[in-house]
Amino acid sequence: MLQSLGISSDAEAAYLVLAQRGPATAEGLAETSTTYDALGRETVATAGTELGSYAQTTRTGYDIGGRVTSLDDEFTCTTTTYDYRGLATQVIEGKVSGSPCTGSGSRTLNQTYDALGRMTSRVVAATGDTLEASSFDGAGRADPTAGG
Repeated sequence: MLQSLGISSDAEAAYLVLAQRGPATAEGLAETSTTYDALGRETVATAGTELGSYAQTTRTGYDIGGRVTSLDDEFTCTTTTYDYRGLATQVIEGKVSGSPCTGSGSRTLNQTYDALGRMTSRVVAATGDTLEASSFDGAGRADPTAGG
């Protein structure tokens, strides 16, 4: 059934088991484990099934201001850098998974803001492609003549 989509027979078997059982129940179909740091922030969350090999762990890192600086879901890792105002100035996606996140990533986004903290641009660093650009008039409204 799912093999036509390129899904292995093991994954198909797990899918069929889950489909037959319906939603997760307290009897242990879905197991979740969460670890928190001293400030009560979630740092490690593992969710899976009784078929242990299908569990997934997500790790979250924070800076001293409590902002998420890294998010690793075992497939890829994203890191975020903030300025003194707490605004995300750089997001690097597609880093190698692991603790800590490593590598240069597959895409770096540089974000700029105006004096009021409104995002004015989001640019792909490697290509210079602008994904988002905004400007505002004197009343603080988005300026439609500037393409924002």
